[in-house]
Amino acid sequence: MKTLAPLRIVQGGLDAMVATWPLARAVARTGQLGVVSGTLLPVITARRLQLGDPGGHLRRAFEHFPFPGVARRVWEQFFIVGGKPTATPFDPVGQPSFAQGPALTELMVVAGFAEVYLAAEGRAGMVGLHHHGQAPLPLLPSLYGAMLAGVDALLISGGDPVEIVEAVRRLSRGHPAAFMMRSFDPGVDLRPTCGFDPASMVEDRCPVLEAPPVLFTVRTVEEGVDLRRRVGDGLGGLLHLPEPGTAPPSPAEIQRLGRLGCPLWVGGLPPTPDSLSLALSLGAAGLVVSTPFYYCAESELDAATKRRVLGGGQAPSRLDVKFLASPTGFSVPVVQLDGTAADPAVFAARRRFCDVGFLRQVYRTGGGGLGYRCPGETISAHIAKDGARERAMHQRCLCNGMLAALGMGQVRLPHSTETPLVPAGEELGALTAFAGRASRQYAAADVVATLLGGANGALPPASCS
Repeated sequence: MKTLAPLRIVQGGLDAMVATWPLARAVARTGQLGVVSGTLLPVITARRLQLGDPGGHLRRAFEHFPFPGVARRVWEQFFIVGGKPTATPFDPVGQPSFAQGPALTELMVVAGFAEVYLAAEGRAGMVGLHHHGQAPLPLLPSLYGAMLAGVDALLISGGDPVEIVEAVRRLSRGHPAAFMMRSFDPGVDLRPTCGFDPASMVEDRCPVLEAPPVLFTVRTVEEGVDLRRRVGDGLGGLLHLPEPGTAPPSPAEIQRLGRLGCPLWVGGLPPTPDSLSLALSLGAAGLVVSTPFYYCAESELDAATKRRVLGGGQAPSRLDVKFLASPTGFSVPVVQLDGTAADPAVFAARRRFCDVGFLRQVYRTGGGGLGYRCPGETISAHIAKDGARERAMHQRCLCNGMLAALGMGQVRLPHSTETPLVPAGEELGALTAFAGRASRQYAAADVVATLLGGANGALPPASCS
C-alpha cells in the first residue's frame, strides 16, 4: 500500500463536489494532498468535451488512457469542435442505474482517470479522489479510473467501509468487485449488489495496480472507533468532518481519535495556523480545509461568483450560510446569495425535475423491483415512489446547482440557465485573511503557506502503510 508523506493539509470541500484538477494540482504542488471530487466527474468531463475541451487538457489525458478504444469512444460521443453554441443545452450523459449501458460505464472510468491524471501530471505531488459512498452506482468505475491514473489516496464518504476496502483490493488485481447497497429507508431490506468488472473494457488484459490507501470520513468519535474496529489494518486513515452547522470537534474528541493508530485529519476547525498546531499537538496528522481553497485563483468555481463572495462590498464574515441536505442525506453548507439556487425566490420559480441523477436513491418498489427516486424531482413523483413529502419540500437540486457553480449550468430552453449553489465550507469568516488584499485574489499556495506558518513542523510525519 502507498504511504502518505507528512501531509498536514488535506484539501477538503468534498461534499460540494466542485473540487477539480487545477485546484488539486495547485495544492499537491505545495506538498499537501490535492483532492478531486469524483461523484459528478462523468458529467463534468462530458460537458468539458461539449465546450470544445478548452486548453486541450482532456485530449492530453485521453491520449494517456491505457485502453485507447475506450477513450476514443468517449471522445467521439461528446467532443464538439469549437464548443457548443452558448444557447444550446448540454447533451445528457444518462443517469446511473443497474441497467446502464457500457457507454456510461466507460465515461465513468475515463473521467476518473483523466481528472487524476491532470491533477498529478508530472507527479508534482500527491493527489486523491473523493467519492460519495451514498452514490454507489458510479463509485467502482470512477475508483478504477483513478487507480489507472496512479491515484495516491481514495477518500470515501459513506458506504460500507469493509466492502469498499475489499473492492479496491480486488480492482487493483483486475478482478471483478462488488458491494451490497443499503436502503435509504429505515427498516427496508434492499441490499442489491452493485458491481464492476474491469475486464468489461480491457482490450488486452487487466493491469495489476497498486492499491491506494482508503481514507473514510466520520462525523463522530463513536463512528471513527467503530470504523477502525471493523476495517483494522485496511484503514488508510480517518477524516473527521463533523456535521455542518454543529460545534467543531473538542480537544478530547481529537485526542481520542488520534489514539486509534491510524492517521487522522480534522475538519470543522477554523482554517488557521492555531487550529493546525492544536490538531498536531493532540495526535492528529493535520487538518481538512475547504473554504479558502474554494475561492483561490486555481479553483474552477465561476469567476463572477468568487468575486461576489470575496468582494462586492460584502465582507466574507457577514455572508449568511444555508445548510442544505443532499438527496442522499449528507449536509452541504452553501452561501446564501441573492439570485442563486439558495435564494427562496429562485427556488420557488424553478421547475422541479431530476435530469442528472447521480445522487438518486435506489428503493424497493411495491412490486418488489428496484426503482430510482430523488427528492429534487416533482413532489408528486417523489411521493408516488414512497418518498417522504418533508424530504422533498425544500430540496434543491444539488447536481445542477454545483455544475452551475463551475460555469457548466444546463441551458433550459427557451431563455434560462441553471443557477448555481455556492459552497461555503467550514468557515466563511476565514476568507477575511485573504480577501482583504487589494486584488482580492490569492493562490492555493498562499493558503498552505498561511496554515503552515504557525505549525510545528518538527512533529513526526503522518503515514499509513
